[in-house]
Order: sequence, then C-alpha cells, then structure tokens
Amino acid sequence: MGSNHNAAPGHVAIGRTGRQLLYEAPFSLALAARGLHERSLELRAIGVGHGGGPEADIALAVAAEIARAASAKLLIRRVVEDRVPVLTGEQWIGLADWNHEHMWEAERQKALAEAQAAASGLAVRAEASVTVGDPGYEMRAFSEAVDLLVVGSRRWGPVARIVTGGVGETLVAGASCSVLIVPRAGAGRRGRSGAGEARRPAAA
Repeated sequence: MGSNHNAAPGHVAIGRTGRQLLYEAPFSLALAARGLHERSLELRAIGVGHGGGPEADIALAVAAEIARAASAKLLIRRVVEDRVPVLTGEQWIGLADWNHEHMWEAERQKALAEAQAAASGLAVRAEASVTVGDPGYEMRAFSEAVDLLVVGSRRWGPVARIVTGGVGETLVAGASCSVLIVPRAGAGRRGRSGAGEARRPAAA
C-alpha cells in the first residue's frame, strides 16, 4: 500500500485503510514510502528488526530471502531497551558512578552475540548491530540507513492477525523508508473445527 498523503516525502504514514488491514489481514503488509513511484526502486540494504522470539525469526527469514533475491546487504538490528531496572539500595550504591552505556553493556553484548549467531546461519551478506534505547525510536532511526525495513508482528488475539506491537506502530507513523510487517507463521488461520483458535505456528 502507498502511504497516507500526509506523510513527508520519503517517509511512511499509515492511513485508515492501511490501519484496517494492519489489524485484520492474515498476510504481510508492505507500506511504500511516499514518493517512491517518482524514483527508481533500488534495494541495496534491507534492514530487519530482530528482538528474539518466533516473530523475529520469521521476519529475519523473509528479510534474508528479499536480500538474496535483490543481491542486497542485510542489516540486522537488535535494540536493548534502556528501561531502568528495579534495584535495591545496595545495588544503587554500587552504581554510583554508572553511565548509560555501562548499565546495559552486559545485556548489549549478549544481544549482539545472539544477533551475530542469527546472521551467521544465513546464506546472504549480513551484518548485526545492537543499540540501547527505546526500541521504536531506535528502529525509526535505523530506517534512515536502509531501503526497506522488515519487522515482525508482536501482538495477536484469539485468531492471529498481522497486528503489530509498539515498534511497528512507531514505524508506520514515520519510518524513513518503506516498511514490511510480517505476521507470525500461521497467522489468521483457523483450525478445521472452526472454533476460532489459531493453528500452532509452523517452523520457519
């Protein structure tokens, strides 16, 4: 789908029809950045948000396939949320000289190792990186460095839909490139009994 006419040139902004699809469609939804039709479409760098979990693995597989077909580089971005943990008084004293990077460094290194491990198993050029901050805004900033950003859905109801979480909501309201939102495997499918329960997600 094209972006809403209120979107800034080169940015994404979802409209009413797109939002209806976002909450009801059982398939992936691509939002083209405004003005994309006025320039040649070159996919040199494909970005993907990889926060762990089955939805992230599905998004990574889709992004890798697109990057392979387009002979593009795949950039994997992991974000460590900088939410201040609940600490005891003694722990706070021990962190008297902490700085922003130090507090989350161990978690950042762990996330980087996981992202690099995911990248190593792909048959495509891939680079993994990790930032610390608000996931939605960090991914929006990341969108400035890629031609297409792929993210997985993070929420679903009794019957799975493409419904996205907080990161997706931030991206569809201002990403600097086109965005592809991918549902979990089996999203939107009902069981044979028609009872309204989603099937168990299939392996990627």
